[in-house]
Amino acid sequence: MAKTKSGKKGECGRTPRVGKSGDRKPARQGRRRRWIKMETIINKQDYRNTMKGGTLAFLIISLVLFSMTLIQASDYQNPVLPPVIQGEDLLLYQTCNNCTTCNFTRLSSPDDRTLLSNMEATKDGTYYSFNVLGGNTTELGTYTYCYSCGNSAESRVGCIDVPVTPSGRNGSSNIAFTILLIIIIYAITFISFFGRNMILSILTGMIMTTFGVWIIRNGIVIYRDNLTNYFGYVTIAIGALIALWSLLAWIEDL
Repeated sequence: MAKTKSGKKGECGRTPRVGKSGDRKPARQGRRRRWIKMETIINKQDYRNTMKGGTLAFLIISLVLFSMTLIQASDYQNPVLPPVIQGEDLLLYQTCNNCTTCNFTRLSSPDDRTLLSNMEATKDGTYYSFNVLGGNTTELGTYTYCYSCGNSAESRVGCIDVPVTPSGRNGSSNIAFTILLIIIIYAITFISFFGRNMILSILTGMIMTTFGVWIIRNGIVIYRDNLTNYFGYVTIAIGALIALWSLLAWIEDL
């Protein structure tokens, strides 16, 4: 029997060799496991970055809307009547038990311009009123009217604020719901888009675009100005881009 170089015997003097396929299979499996681990780490990191960015955006939006509410709440310096729908008639009224005369001396716009002055009230018992036509309430904001009521012995003067809003509702009862709705729409859209759910991204992008159009036409609760218009345009742009991008990606995957 012939000996091998290592001193061990083998057939025909040759040392048994392990096949090439046996050497490569464990190496391929090892590389595959490493790739899977790397992809998992990358996916987790992308998810964390997406959630951090989305959370920051939601916080900024919430703070802006909440600040708008605080500013609006601090604007009222007089007694406040229920809000009136933009462009509709505004009824000025005052009650006085012992008054013989009562007139409305001034109606001012949100930017403190005098719209009407020295308006003679209509008396109905102790109730005095004057109807202002809707053409005077086309501007959003807080209108103020002042009155002067009394008799031969005493008189009383004062002013009253009347908010004019797109819907005729005040902000305190609807601002929380509106903020929650905006956060939900943005959250679902961003999470579905960055999570590669193309079908849901298309649907939420279309919803976001429609919501932006609604904001431009109706404002946000009691606000409708350049700021709400810009926010509406941004919402439309983001929604349209996400819907179009997701649609193209979905078509490529077919």
